Amino acid sequence: METQKDKICIIMTGGTICSVPDAQGKNYSDAKTTNTRLTEYYFKKTNSPFKDSVKFDIKALAPDILSENMTANAWGDLLKIFRDEVIFDDYKGIIVLHGTDTLAYTSAFLSYALAGIKIPVCMVSAQQRLGEIDEKGEWHPNPKTNGYANFRAAVELIMNSIAPNVYVVYKNESKFLVHYGEHLRQCANFSNDFHSCDEMPILDVNNAKLAGKKAQSEACLYKYVSDITKGVLLLQPYTNLNYASVNLEGVKAVVHGTYHSESVCIGRANEKCRASGKAQEDYELSDIVNEDRPYSILYLLEECDKRGIPVILAPCDKETAMYGTTANACKRGAIPVGRSDVTLEATYAKTVLRYSLENEIFY
Repeated sequence: METQKDKICIIMTGGTICSVPDAQGKNYSDAKTTNTRLTEYYFKKTNSPFKDSVKFDIKALAPDILSENMTANAWGDLLKIFRDEVIFDDYKGIIVLHGTDTLAYTSAFLSYALAGIKIPVCMVSAQQRLGEIDEKGEWHPNPKTNGYANFRAAVELIMNSIAPNVYVVYKNESKFLVHYGEHLRQCANFSNDFHSCDEMPILDVNNAKLAGKKAQSEACLYKYVSDITKGVLLLQPYTNLNYASVNLEGVKAVVHGTYHSESVCIGRANEKCRASGKAQEDYELSDIVNEDRPYSILYLLEECDKRGIPVILAPCDKETAMYGTTANACKRGAIPVGRSDVTLEATYAKTVLRYSLENEIFY
C-alpha cells in the first residue's frame, strides 16, 4: 500500500523542461511523455537510493506554457492546484516543473503564497531540453541538459525530509545549488546560472541533502486569494525613462527598481535651485529643469500621490545611508522595501499577492 512517505506530486507548468521536439524540430509538451522521460527513463535507472520506492503522480496546467508567457491568469491556475488540500496530505513533497525565464518571479510568488505549508515544494527547471524524438519515434536523451540532475536532486531532498518551504533546485555550470524561492534572482542574459543571497550547495550529488533548514511563517495565504491582480506595475530604471508616458489607469501599486547603488533619477537642478544650495534629498519637482521633469521619479511620485497609488522601491535598504536621490524619493512618498537582500522579483511577486488577497491583509 502506497503511503504519503513514498509519493511525490509533479506539477507541470511547461517550459523547456516540459518541451519535447518532434522529428521536424517543433516543440510540444505532454504530461505523460515528460513524466516518462523524468521518471521511468532516467530516475528509475539511476543509483538513487529512492529509485525503487518513490511513486509519482502528475498534475498539470492546461494549457501548459513556456515560462516567458507566464501571466497572472496562469499564476491563478497554479494556485488552484494547491487549493486542493488533499495535495498536502497525500504527498511527501511537490515538484513544480517550470521554465527558466520567469522562474525567479514564480518561485517568489509561491514562496509567499504557500508560506506555512507542511510539505516541501521544489521548483525544477532545465537549461536545455531533455531530449528529442527521431523520425522512428525513438527517444534520445540530451546529455547536456541539467534537467535530469535537477529533478533527481529535488526527489532526494524531499525523500531526505528537507524542511517545508519553497525551494529552487538547480545545477549551475560549476555548482549544484538550492535556493529559497523568495531569494532567487533572475538568470542573467547569456548565462545559464542562477544565484541567491543565501544559496546552499548540495552536499552529496548521489543522495542530495542540505545542512541548513529554514523555518516558515504560518500565513498560508493561498487560501485567501480570489483573483490574481493585474494592477501592479513594475518599472525598471533606465536612461530616458519618461514617466509622463506611463499609463496609471487601473494601477493599484507601482514597484520601482533601483540602480546598482540603490539610486533613482531625480533630474538636474535648475539655476535657482543650485544657487540656493539645496541638497539633492531636498529637491522638489519645481527645482528640476523643465526638460528633465518627465524623467524624474518626483514626477511619478506626484502623479501616483494624486491617485493614491503607492510606489515601492526595490532593492532599497532603509537602514543604510541612501544616495541623496533615493532619500529624496522616500521623503516624497516612495516606500523602501526594507533590506537590500529583498530582490526586485520578490518585491513584485509579494506586492501582486498583497493586492490579490480578499481583504488585502498582507504586505
